Amino acid sequence: MDENRRYYINIVGKQGRMVTNLIKKVSGFEINAIFPLHGPVYDDKESIGFILDKYDKWANFKSESKGVEIVFSSMYGNTELAADILASKLDELGVEDIKLYDVSDTDYSYIIADAHKYSNQVFVAMNYNAGLYHKMDALLRELVGTGYQNRHVSFIHNFSWGGKSLEQAKEILENGKHEYVGEDFIINSSMKDDQEKTLEDLAKAIKEDLDK
Repeated sequence: MDENRRYYINIVGKQGRMVTNLIKKVSGFEINAIFPLHGPVYDDKESIGFILDKYDKWANFKSESKGVEIVFSSMYGNTELAADILASKLDELGVEDIKLYDVSDTDYSYIIADAHKYSNQVFVAMNYNAGLYHKMDALLRELVGTGYQNRHVSFIHNFSWGGKSLEQAKEILENGKHEYVGEDFIINSSMKDDQEKTLEDLAKAIKEDLDK
């Protein structure tokens, strides 16, 4: 199913309205089988119902799972450490489904597919040449291009060297009708010991949001 989702979201994702209209047109027919151009054949009642439910969620940009995807970029490991600590705090609070991605090491298609799968995302934005790190910028623009919307989003921001990376990340995502969860967690170059409580507060806000 992960590969089915990855293909659909990255190739067809933004055409949700067309997919929804097509599903409505065939809803009055008895469907004996579904033959995707890519992926397995669905030829029994259970599997047909299963994949139609997935198509409905994907086409209407609904999350499939209560979980958290954390996407970070990091030059020297300091920003990555903040992302790792947040993931650890979430785990301690009982959040079971957590995905952690380095935007520099993972093909965008996997990150984008999981952004559509999970209810919550944390984007760990980092300044680079006074702006948003170019790989995070490219990822967010690709994500928006797939129709990404209606998610619960949080931010960690490293403002070392100044710049507007957090502002730029929010501008890219602003039309997605997202709900922002918790206070933005800000670090300067590296996370300080006295900031752990603040990061824990963000983890608690995300956990409370997941429990709604």
